[in-house]
Amino acid sequence: MAPTHFPDDKDLTARRTCLIVTASLMMIAADPRHVEAFWKFVRTDSLPGLDQGPRAGVASRAGLEGFLRGFCREAGLGSERSDQVVAVGLLYHDHQDEAHDLVQDLTDVEGSLIHAIVHRREPDYWNAKYWFRQVGDHAVYRRLTPSTQRLADAAGVAELGRRLTLSGT
Repeated sequence: MAPTHFPDDKDLTARRTCLIVTASLMMIAADPRHVEAFWKFVRTDSLPGLDQGPRAGVASRAGLEGFLRGFCREAGLGSERSDQVVAVGLLYHDHQDEAHDLVQDLTDVEGSLIHAIVHRREPDYWNAKYWFRQVGDHAVYRRLTPSTQRLADAAGVAELGRRLTLSGT
């Protein structure tokens, strides 16, 4: 269900970031049951913002990483995929430095996408821009464009929704 309004551009961008993280996770761990189990544990009362946080209600790094490593083993994910999933969870819980440590040496598009979001939240715009360019035309963008535009239209900021999508249309 789309929210009825957004207080400002940052809120819409934060929601888009969460959608990117969710869609990226779906690509990393293709089984929808794994994605559902991940979010059941990782979900927080409030969405992460585009700042460094921390927000109230985030999990400790050690507890979260321990759960996520076990989750990845049970899901049968390899080492690189596990690092990506753990990084997504850590990032969602405002542990940017630890997430960055996991993705900084990954060269695939999913690692680059997570890396870009880490730098966007720092905020290190130049570095984020570099990593978003490394991602290129990722399938996650095509999946998110309709959702982003729907959210923006419902909030009365359709032009912003068009600017947030790759095609700009």
